[in-house]
Amino acid sequence: MDLECLRQVFISILCRGDDDEGFRSVRLPDCIVIDILNRLPIEVLIRCQSKRDYLGALISSRYFMTLHLSKAKARGPMLLLHDSTT
Repeated sequence: MDLECLRQVFISILCRGDDDEGFRSVRLPDCIVIDILNRLPIEVLIRCQSKRDYLGALISSRYFMTLHLSKAKARGPMLLLHDSTT
């Protein structure tokens, strides 16, 4: 399976916007979910954060923010534009 395809599968599962109960019934340890989320681009994290209470709490945690920021610094600078009109 292509890595981009696998990435899209994770994104669709994690961020589809269904109720959190259905998502948590297939419970993965938080450390695995954090590792998966840490590999996703910030745009996807923002979308996930707004649709799911469970993922939003993980993404908003100080631990995750520090982890993701350190990885972003290692990658180098990026520009993120957000269109608030949509």
